[in-house]
Amino acid sequence: MTVDFSLTGAPRAVPQQSVEIHINDDTRETRHCFTERPLRIHAGFTREDAAAGWRQVLAFTASPSADAESLARIEQAKSNALEQMVAYWTDLAGADVLRVIRNGQHYVAHELGVGIGFGGGAFRVEWLAPDREPTVCNLSVQGRIPVWMRDKLPDNARAIEDLGYRVDPFPAMDDGLDDVQPF
Repeated sequence: MTVDFSLTGAPRAVPQQSVEIHINDDTRETRHCFTERPLRIHAGFTREDAAAGWRQVLAFTASPSADAESLARIEQAKSNALEQMVAYWTDLAGADVLRVIRNGQHYVAHELGVGIGFGGGAFRVEWLAPDREPTVCNLSVQGRIPVWMRDKLPDNARAIEDLGYRVDPFPAMDDGLDDVQPF
């Protein structure tokens, strides 16, 4: 509830709801739902939703009335979410990166000690190409590739093995700074 003031100046409670925006990465569908729990993430989301490919991307407080302004705001939020998701995968597909794709999961490989994915963890990547030597690297994960992008981003790795050690991605630049006390 938020407090509003009537024309007489007396406070009155104004009910608020949360609007959740959901997107299905594979089908590029969007939807919304109202919940009674403002800004509580996944209040209108179930395990079945997740299993069907839906994910919540945004929640915001709104009036429970379905007035034109609220509906326009909801439709704009759904449109923005879809545009951002498509732009993310389109940009990633065109990026000049050492990509590792296994079982539809997209990773970017980084030199050990440079990348901070998985806390600087070291991985060994075995490639599908028989003439390509395995790579030891750090990986950062971008997520599961949507079905509509799989032809542009096919698997290229046979296996990814966690080597069980980490390389600190944030080594001290100057050991002399270790003596400096924080404020």
